[in-house]
Amino acid sequence: MKKSMKKDNQTEDLGSEISEADIQISNKQPEQQEKYNSINRNNNEEDNNLLNCTTTSKENIQSSWDPVIKLKGFIKQTKFNKKKKKKGRKTKRKRRESDDDYSSENLPSDDSQVSSDTIREQNGEPKIVNSSEDYDNIFENVLSGNFYLDWQSAPNYNFYGNFQLIQEKRITYHSRLQLYTSYVTLFPFIPIKERDFYNKTSNLLDSLSRTDLCNECFRADSIFFRLQHERLTFEDLSDEDKACLFHWKEHVRLYEHQDQQLEQQIQGLGPHEATFHIDFKENFDLDMNKDQKSQSFFQKSPVTCLSSVIHKGTEKGLIIKKIITILSTVLNHSACFVLLALQMMFKSEFLKDVEFIHWWSDGGPHFRNKQLIWSLLNETDPLLPGFEFEINYKVLYHGKGEPDGVFGFYSQGLNNNMPQEGINSLDSLAKFLKLLSVHQAKVQNDITKEHEILILNFDRFDDEADFLVIERFKKFLSIVSVEGKIKARLLTGISDIGEKTCDMISDTKDVKRTPKRSTVPIIDP
Repeated sequence: MKKSMKKDNQTEDLGSEISEADIQISNKQPEQQEKYNSINRNNNEEDNNLLNCTTTSKENIQSSWDPVIKLKGFIKQTKFNKKKKKKGRKTKRKRRESDDDYSSENLPSDDSQVSSDTIREQNGEPKIVNSSEDYDNIFENVLSGNFYLDWQSAPNYNFYGNFQLIQEKRITYHSRLQLYTSYVTLFPFIPIKERDFYNKTSNLLDSLSRTDLCNECFRADSIFFRLQHERLTFEDLSDEDKACLFHWKEHVRLYEHQDQQLEQQIQGLGPHEATFHIDFKENFDLDMNKDQKSQSFFQKSPVTCLSSVIHKGTEKGLIIKKIITILSTVLNHSACFVLLALQMMFKSEFLKDVEFIHWWSDGGPHFRNKQLIWSLLNETDPLLPGFEFEINYKVLYHGKGEPDGVFGFYSQGLNNNMPQEGINSLDSLAKFLKLLSVHQAKVQNDITKEHEILILNFDRFDDEADFLVIERFKKFLSIVSVEGKIKARLLTGISDIGEKTCDMISDTKDVKRTPKRSTVPIIDP
């Protein structure tokens, strides 16, 4: 009995040991299973991150080892990283001019450096203005530089349309990039891209053949090009080229001096005194409907346009401007034509109280000739009695000025507002240009902006013409009459250097009477 009881006790002890071991094993198995499952889960998650697959599908787990799917997942992950990196750049701090100061883009600027974007944000949304056709006063004020010194008062406008920053055709001697840089510097409050600037300056013409440059500028330009191309210094040039550059520098000084003198005379005008700046425009071409001849149904007929910009001083110290334009079918741009046009211009009421005239023109042969000088300065038989003249010329090929702006205004008006029926007579053209100037005067609320448009028509020139007897007069840029003598000066406003005095003597020459005439009718048929 004792043995059996011992065996039973041993059996119970053994059973208890087995049951405890089983319990321990059963407790360890879930832990190992959970650890094993977590490892598999992590591996599956890594594969799924690479392949962007879900873990719920058994097929996706098997396809995670496909190299094609791996490549697609890699490309997708790369794109995602790029987007994330690009988004992170936006929150970066941007560097200011100082070495150590940084500020977030979201923070307001507290210093004096205010960008154009900040200004636009403060002023609100800009006003959209279409400047394709109509004249815009604000836009013209911006181009004139009226906001250059007071940029904070510049209007918050956005201009769009086919407008041009330069209204008339001009020859440019610099690259477009240099002009764009200068424009951005002068008008920092006008955001404009380089491509848009090129589109808005189509009137700038490159002098491809270089014939638009004067001889001095062309020669100097060639030397500078050789210096740059061959990487030479000034000392490497020949004595002849060095002398040419010195002469060109003097040439630049001359035309800059004349331009400054014109501006100074305008600003210093007193009562009964005026400046008279005159120039020819490249002829207008009007479409004339003709019968068929030589396979030509339509032929353009030219019209002469001669404009003068007059600034006059008043008793109150004000300066008033007036523009007088002559239209004619006569195509001779000669001294005889100019003198006849002057007689018509000086009948204007605007010049009734003027006594002294500062004449300004370019150095073209139609203005710079002995016949015109004699007609304006002689005291025995003057062309315009009651007016005293000082004749000034700009340097040849450097005579651009306000009359060119007038021609640009006319050309733009004709291009953008041509009547549907066209302009087929001189009278129609005069009325059209007059209407343009009246519209401009109303927009600017300035009656002096209204132009005088006159038509000059005559049959023949005189048989003879008187001219001044003077030698080498073309080297002088200023000529006046003092006590019955002619005073010829090298520069305007300088009488003590290179002045030449000669007697008031004239001679006579024959003139071709019949003018060259356009086929444009004076009035509408």
